[in-house]
Amino acid sequence: MLDIYGTIGPACQTADVLAEMFLNGMTGIRLNLSHMTLPEAEKDLLELQAAAAICDIPRPKLLIDLQGPELRIGKMGAMELTEGTFVPLDFIPFPELVQDYLLPGQEILLDDGKILLEICENYSENSPSPELVAKILRGGRLTSRKSIALPGCDIDPPTLTESDLKNLSL
Repeated sequence: MLDIYGTIGPACQTADVLAEMFLNGMTGIRLNLSHMTLPEAEKDLLELQAAAAICDIPRPKLLIDLQGPELRIGKMGAMELTEGTFVPLDFIPFPELVQDYLLPGQEILLDDGKILLEICENYSENSPSPELVAKILRGGRLTSRKSIALPGCDIDPPTLTESDLKNLSL
């Protein structure tokens, strides 16, 4: 038998919509934990159970998609990055794993490559050493948890993230 999974999200996170999806052939649901924890998904899981009850499905299939080793920036307020300007590197919450690679000349791709930065040094009269800043080569709106790529760097993140291990322990 072929299984058909939908992904629970903003357009389909109510019991009524999920029930309609089951009635149209969906056999299970995918829960993406890239942007939330398992406890934060509790409401979605309760809606899934309610939809299954409506459709008389005793045990709906659930596929949990862990975050995995993709590098992402931390939580932050939205920031508009304007092409041709500069942003101090400490304005962007980079994970500890990439800190050693943030050197002058290094390009940084953010948000699946939509935003492109290049690290350079900013010399100031008031500072004994140069501050690292990034020149914005391709701008855009940057928000929390967007992906990071450092072209040319051989970064070896762990297979399971801290968040994955926590979700698996629940």
